[in-house]
Amino acid sequence: MVCGGNYNFDFATSKSRGRSGGILSIWDPTVFKKHSVSGLENCLLVEGEWVFNEVKSCMVNVYALQDDRKKRVMGPFIENYEYETGILCSFWRFQCGTFSQLRATNFNNFIIDAGLFDIPMGGFNFTRVSKNGEKLKKLDRFLVLEEFMDIVLILTTISDHRPILLKQEGRDYGPLPFKMLNSWMEREDFNSIVSNCWGSIKQLKNVFKVTHGDRRRGLLDQKQHLENQLERIDKIIDGGGTTESLIFERREIVQQMLELEKNDASYLLQKGDQGDDNTKFFHTMLKRKKRILVINGIKVDGDWITDSLTLMFFDFYKAKFQKFEGVPILRRSQRFNSLDSTQVETLEARFTMEVIKDVVWSCGGEKSPGPDSFTFVFPKKNWECVKFDVMAFMNVFFDKAYIPFGCNSSFITLIPKVIASRLALVIDSVISFEKSAFVKTSQILDGLLMVNEVIEWYKKKNKKLLIFKIDFEKTYHSLCWDYLYQIWKGWIRACLYSEKAYVMVNGSPSKEFQLERGLRQGDPLSPFLFIFAMEGLHVALEDSKDEGFLYDVALGSNNFIVSHIFYANDVLLLGKWDKMNLENMVMVLNCFFMVSGVIYNQVEEMARVTICAPVKLPFKYLGLPVKDNTLMEIENVVYRWAFHASFLCSWVVGVILHVYVSMPVQRKKMLESLRAQFFWGAEEGSIKIHWVAWDLVIAPKDQGGVGIASLECFNYALLQKWGWRFLTEPNSMWHKVIIAFHGNCSHPHFGRSSPGNGVWGRIIKSWDIMNDKSVILYSTALRKIGDGNSTVFLEGLLVWRHPFGSLVSSRCRDGFYVWNWSRDLHEVKGGRLGMEEDKWWWDFDDDNSFSVKATRRCIEQILLPYVDCIMIWNVLLPRKVNIFILHVLYDRLPLRTNLVTKGIDVPSILCPLCCSNVENLKHLFGECEIAARTWASVSQWVEMQVPSHLCISILLSWPKSLIITKLRRELLQVIVQTTLLVLWKYRNNVLFRNNGKGKEMIFNMVESKCFYVLV
Repeated sequence: MVCGGNYNFDFATSKSRGRSGGILSIWDPTVFKKHSVSGLENCLLVEGEWVFNEVKSCMVNVYALQDDRKKRVMGPFIENYEYETGILCSFWRFQCGTFSQLRATNFNNFIIDAGLFDIPMGGFNFTRVSKNGEKLKKLDRFLVLEEFMDIVLILTTISDHRPILLKQEGRDYGPLPFKMLNSWMEREDFNSIVSNCWGSIKQLKNVFKVTHGDRRRGLLDQKQHLENQLERIDKIIDGGGTTESLIFERREIVQQMLELEKNDASYLLQKGDQGDDNTKFFHTMLKRKKRILVINGIKVDGDWITDSLTLMFFDFYKAKFQKFEGVPILRRSQRFNSLDSTQVETLEARFTMEVIKDVVWSCGGEKSPGPDSFTFVFPKKNWECVKFDVMAFMNVFFDKAYIPFGCNSSFITLIPKVIASRLALVIDSVISFEKSAFVKTSQILDGLLMVNEVIEWYKKKNKKLLIFKIDFEKTYHSLCWDYLYQIWKGWIRACLYSEKAYVMVNGSPSKEFQLERGLRQGDPLSPFLFIFAMEGLHVALEDSKDEGFLYDVALGSNNFIVSHIFYANDVLLLGKWDKMNLENMVMVLNCFFMVSGVIYNQVEEMARVTICAPVKLPFKYLGLPVKDNTLMEIENVVYRWAFHASFLCSWVVGVILHVYVSMPVQRKKMLESLRAQFFWGAEEGSIKIHWVAWDLVIAPKDQGGVGIASLECFNYALLQKWGWRFLTEPNSMWHKVIIAFHGNCSHPHFGRSSPGNGVWGRIIKSWDIMNDKSVILYSTALRKIGDGNSTVFLEGLLVWRHPFGSLVSSRCRDGFYVWNWSRDLHEVKGGRLGMEEDKWWWDFDDDNSFSVKATRRCIEQILLPYVDCIMIWNVLLPRKVNIFILHVLYDRLPLRTNLVTKGIDVPSILCPLCCSNVENLKHLFGECEIAARTWASVSQWVEMQVPSHLCISILLSWPKSLIITKLRRELLQVIVQTTLLVLWKYRNNVLFRNNGKGKEMIFNMVESKCFYVLV
């Protein structure tokens, strides 16, 4: 056999199966030395080692048929080979059929469970091309561990398959930047190093590089020494030479190793995303992330380019941010609001040390590091050393409005943060109320509520309405700076001109280039600047209406005018249904683009007439549907996420709910059923046992539940929030829209002017339901009278915690006139007016302000079934451990006796640890020989007799019954619950992995896990 001109290649084959043919693996014996060949029906395994480094490996060649049963057998088989042989490289050929989401999910789960990495291919996306080029398929792929390198696809000629070459390839993308690690700041000598080297950042970096390298090498040497000692002790114990002193020495070594792991954790976590830093999963994900983020090449004009990547990205982004030559503004409209003298003084006051310190401490410690990776943890940790330099830097900026080139990224972030904190105090005075973004009392759903109410009103009146939804294209990137200077100058100019950018390609930065347009994402000043820019569009629209250029719409009985709704870069224009009106809207937008540079997306087909695409209801605004069955949309979202999103089961699911939609009973049950299926690990097309009642799962933690929260209760609480906001935000635009449609009602339950079936009508009905069920009464919202100037005395209004009507007696009783008006007047005069403004109280919390959490808890206590539970959550342990203890407490673990009770066949009901007694809860965790020995060691460790022989409920409540300190009681709870978890994991290893080794190490595992939690 000839391979690449070399006659010395070795090979292995498997027998052919019918017309499918066999499997062939070929290798160069001078590179890879074969030890053995084995395999299953559809896979060929070659075990051996690499000649150049003697690393053992297993090369697996897999031909994956469509038979799911054979695939399920193949997965565990390959996983076991990985653990036995170390490095694994598997080549997969797929027999392609109809796409199945379930098969794809199972295969992806296999890749994750096995710790493999599906290497992204360069060159071409497909490995099989039909003769006519119509069918493209990816049949071949490599699944490898981290030690294997890049895949490069070779061009195909007359063959319909592209051969795949696995090769090691080193690439140099340039120098890597200095990275400041937060773990360095935990060193005892960190502050002294900074004090000695603070005069030069460059010197400080060099010192940290040297000390970090020395420290890392010392930690690795210490860790290797401890591992050697641990291996020596384990060999003695394995040979039967166990002694008390040896066990004690082993415990000390394990604790020292855990301390080293703790010190190394922050270093690893700053490089990875999530996961337990002591698990194989975490390190696999860490390496996987590095692999995925590597850019091997890009396509330029159809050609695959692998050289000069950094320069190409640099040129591309530099061109993107070149200056936009906009049309200058010749006349300033009188509609722009201005600040008064007091606000100007506040905005232009000198910076103080207290203000700067507050801003520094408000910044996240590990977020948005610059190219030097100095985050705000650094100035916080060394504030006494750096505060005077920071203050001097801020004073220079205040006086000269200039940021020097090369300034540290944290300082560049600090200046916009200080300015933004001042702008937040006055921005309400200079922007129009049509904007609902970045304003303290506004929320993103305000605009959605108004749009739904407007459409509902027009449908009821059987009128036409023009809705023009504008989608701005990369708004922050395209904004013209000159347009901003004409609105606000000085400091803003300095902040913008300090913006420089570089492109990171495979961890190596390009040279910096000057930005000449756009705003930085994540800059605290950027949202305010963009709001100021959009104020120009608002003024242009208002001036156009006054000139008769645009036709707005008048709503409700009081003809309230609504022409546009803004939320950041989402704009919705409302107007008269008229072609000329639409064309004029487009003309105003074009003028705004020529001045500001902000681009809005256009559709070519409609460009000549409307420059927009006509759509029918429903449509999406701010990511949510307008005039649609929102619950159906939620259902679709939940179905898409149900088997893929790990956060679906948390109470955050309630946020997904459209907060002004009341859920029907059947839809509520359906959503709760989906959550329950995900909680118990059900996959698509499968059903899992629900071990604990769902009422217990959604019950609050202080009542012994898991605390996921009820969707129904959360939905009602959010609807109550709308009513509270209606009372407390009378000047907001959405409040005025509701008044225009439903009358001048000052309390939701006064709105009896037929609220209808619209959004606000459903909100009113939710208040009625809560009042009728005596959950949240109308009287919960109290009106506290201050000066009395903003209160209208209506029937049912609460004054001094009493209904105003109750202070005035009836004028007639039993057909006779009995009104004693003088006495009633005396009672009313008993309430005294104050100097403060009138305000609303929410009579739930001590602070008398509305809280969704408190309202939801109140609703849960009445609507949810009562749960009689003694489960107390341990805040020191992870949630999954607490959920496990909940299963233990209620005897809801998948023990063999419990499985038989559920009607599931099991091969035996005996305990898998001792095989002498029936496996039940009391036996497994108390009476079994292995459990008894473990509890004896725990009792000796805590110097107290643990009542493991009693029932589980007594065992779990035992620490609370002791007269000891609170800290010691919490430690005992952690130890008891951790012991139960370790015993359960050992039982599963014996039962499912046939791994009964390490009985003597169970207590050591308890110690190490407790130490890791508590230290």
